Amino acid sequence: MQPFRELQSLLGPPKFECEYVLDCGPEKLSLPPKVSQEKRRHFLHKPWGFELLALLLKYGSRSTEQCPSELCHEIPCPNDQIHKKRRIVGRVRCKNIRAECPSPTCGSPVLLPGRCCKVCPGQENNPDEKISVDLAREEEEKNSRHYGSLLTSESMPKTSLVATGRFYFRKKTLSYSFVTGQEFGHPKFISFLDENGNIVEEFLTQTNEFHNITGKICGSWNRLPRRYRRQLRKDLLFAQLTNAEGATISGRIGKHFGLSSEYFSGLLLPISGSGFGSATAIVSTDSTSSTAGGVHIMILMKDVFGPTDDQDVTLDVKLEAVMDNGERRIIEDTLRVPKVVPKDATTSDLKTGFDVLEMDALGRGNLKMTVSSRNFPHYGVEGYLGSRFSCDLVDSILSPVDEDSELDEIAAMDHQNSPQRGLAWLVPKTNGELDYHIQIEDLSSNEITALQIDNGKMSRRLLMTIPLKATFNGGEASGSIRISAKEMEQLFKDNLFLNVATLANERALRGKLTIQMMSEATETIRPILLKSNLSLVSGIAWTSINAHCRLNYEMRLIGPERKTESTLTLKDFPMKNLKNLAMMPGRQLALQTFRGPTVSGHQDNLHKLSVARLDGGDASFVIRHEGHYEFEIEGRIKDVQAPPDCLPRYVRNELELMPGFLSDLGEERPEVEKELAARCLYEGGIIYEDGAQWPASHTNCHMCFCQRGKVNCDPVVCPKIECSRPIIHKGACCPVCQEEVPIDRSRGCQIEGDDQFHVAGSRWHPYIPPSGFSRCATCECHADTLEVKCTHEHCPKLDCPKDDQVREDTLACCKTCQEDNSTSTFYDPSIDYDQKTQQDMGREFTDEDILDMGGCNWKGEVRTNGESWHPHILPFGEYTCVTCTCKEGKTKCQRKSCVKLNCIHKVTDPNGCCPRCAANSSEVKEAKRHRRQQKLKKLRRMRQKIREQKRLLVRQQKAGSQD
Repeated sequence: MQPFRELQSLLGPPKFECEYVLDCGPEKLSLPPKVSQEKRRHFLHKPWGFELLALLLKYGSRSTEQCPSELCHEIPCPNDQIHKKRRIVGRVRCKNIRAECPSPTCGSPVLLPGRCCKVCPGQENNPDEKISVDLAREEEEKNSRHYGSLLTSESMPKTSLVATGRFYFRKKTLSYSFVTGQEFGHPKFISFLDENGNIVEEFLTQTNEFHNITGKICGSWNRLPRRYRRQLRKDLLFAQLTNAEGATISGRIGKHFGLSSEYFSGLLLPISGSGFGSATAIVSTDSTSSTAGGVHIMILMKDVFGPTDDQDVTLDVKLEAVMDNGERRIIEDTLRVPKVVPKDATTSDLKTGFDVLEMDALGRGNLKMTVSSRNFPHYGVEGYLGSRFSCDLVDSILSPVDEDSELDEIAAMDHQNSPQRGLAWLVPKTNGELDYHIQIEDLSSNEITALQIDNGKMSRRLLMTIPLKATFNGGEASGSIRISAKEMEQLFKDNLFLNVATLANERALRGKLTIQMMSEATETIRPILLKSNLSLVSGIAWTSINAHCRLNYEMRLIGPERKTESTLTLKDFPMKNLKNLAMMPGRQLALQTFRGPTVSGHQDNLHKLSVARLDGGDASFVIRHEGHYEFEIEGRIKDVQAPPDCLPRYVRNELELMPGFLSDLGEERPEVEKELAARCLYEGGIIYEDGAQWPASHTNCHMCFCQRGKVNCDPVVCPKIECSRPIIHKGACCPVCQEEVPIDRSRGCQIEGDDQFHVAGSRWHPYIPPSGFSRCATCECHADTLEVKCTHEHCPKLDCPKDDQVREDTLACCKTCQEDNSTSTFYDPSIDYDQKTQQDMGREFTDEDILDMGGCNWKGEVRTNGESWHPHILPFGEYTCVTCTCKEGKTKCQRKSCVKLNCIHKVTDPNGCCPRCAANSSEVKEAKRHRRQQKLKKLRRMRQKIREQKRLLVRQQKAGSQD
């Protein structure tokens, strides 16, 4: 107090409140002109000279509207400096305290000289002395980026349809988190409203893993418009939740003291049976002492007051702590609410102190809070306090080196080639639990002796440890713990570490627990470890793909300070079984360059094949750094699910085998789609053209063929043989007569269209896709000349009408009459089949045969079963945007489905069916011109429609006047 007393002796008696913020360099400290130069020098040379940061100075003045003009003399301030745009800035904060003056009880109050508040004539006490202004609190509420809200139902105030929200604004993004009461359930829509009740933005909520664990609804409003930023700062925005039943709750988004230092929260619902009131608690703690902790509770409440509670309302507050041994402790206090805000949340705060056991109950979620009106006890709310409601996530990089290790230390340890690395992430839950997940690579679970969380203090008196009981399975462990309020406070302040001890080293792996807010990148709740066996630099990465096909990422590295830039690259590669084909090689996309240990951002317009590879886990992040300490670390991306609209139409297995189908921008190329889609992928990654046939390798004695991208396989049909003791040679499928077995099996025949080798002297049924093996034809490889001759079975001429001719069996070669079933369809040796030699290895199918096999008759044209074609539409000709397919006698035509584009400017090729993103400036101009034309056409149609309606109205009026 010595500085204050000496300064007060210079300034005179206190009559005005003003705050000096002397956090500036050579700025000006103002003192009254009556202070002599000698006293000024004496004051400046004191050892405590400018320890007056945020000190309330009281001095005399006639004006209370602004800081007195008398204090204009300049004294340099040599203390802390704040640089802002190369200028050194100092501030003097003042407040007009007239608004805080109590209302006089008389009708004609007077303002005495040197006073700020009016008093009644003859009143001796000075109300100015009783006014205290907390400028630091007002400063926090004014400049804070944290907001809170209490959402209730205006139409049904006596229900438990309640929720509370927390908001944080940073870099044009408003991050939000909501916790709802059990009766309201999970919201379907989150809406933001202006002061007039108009919806300015709305989001559709979806459940994710983080919501399932914590019960919190998280999200963000990106690129908040400037006009809504102003409304947010003025507390003129409202939040509204709508559930599946259509019920809505809403509340004002406002700044409240304590949100920036909130560690615990609570949602207070009506006391059982009352049905009145709702509140949310914002709890801050200060556990600097080892035996006790200070607790500040800010309460936002609504409908807790009775019908006549409007001013000077007394509230009873009860805090009930339940210990682990079953002991209950009750702390009772009262709150005085000067004024109740109708139809809005009323705020009041409570300050108290907890001992060690009570702080432990608060951290473990075992502290129950009850608030009720003294005049109306049945108007009250209650609920348990737990971890704060903001969407927080804690992660840690487990490494043999500390995060603040020097470059030389890491370079020396690199030679030890210690590949052990790991990750840990923790999720605070609203009930006080802390879910943890630990992932360690290249370290056997048998070697781990202990897992613990500590505060890194070297002194035994100050050391704080939290043991974790976890069982590793495959290098991963998970579980949940409950910690005290003091430990939770240290966790939110980033003062805790996770330590992994082994038999050989008590600090084998160690990492700092870092708190961060949930974002689009961390929605997967599954981080990625970035590492290299050649360097001890490691990192953690979070990534996800949102509904707009945007890749979001956040990364943090530990290691030496890097003064040069590092490069972040996204690398993807083909499927494991297709790497040797080299048809669609891996792609590398440079995301950004950065300095320092952290990097975050997003990437739009990803190639669709890259999105498919990301979705399949065949991609990784690579960070390279060149300089004095070079390194390259990489992390495999797993558990990232891409929305269906972001994936290509074809499955990835087919897409990898269709080079050229996707352009460099990732858009489909219709001109090559038909050709590429007709190819077939067979076992082992072999590609066959449409119409090709080959012996099956996945099973014995089968032949396969490719038909418009689909593989069909049929069992081999063996020709009939005439011998008593046939044999099957090793590796063959069909039996042969023993005397026909050739001596030299290296000689044989091979015909065009059939890649199969036929041994000399063998006989077989030709394979004719898509019909399969033709039982009505037999081919033979002549043993001497190696010529192939194929003969077709002769069918007798039937004398019955055509309608009576039937095929008794689908595999039969000839038709028979229904009345006469004795007609033979077997081989007749009296017929000379040599004259029936077939050169095309099969007879021609008639239209009736095609229709009998499931074909279609479409506009006079006969189409085979499974055939696809583009229809001809007069006068345009073939319309490639529509594809017709014949299946089991039915024709189905369907327009080509176009994928949703995320770009603004779209163009359509002359022969294309679907629009694509503009690739250059000329196409952008064309897209804009086309859009203007479309708007003009739409405007002309609207005008034409209006003119027609006017003409119709005039006719009706004329007809009515004539009547």
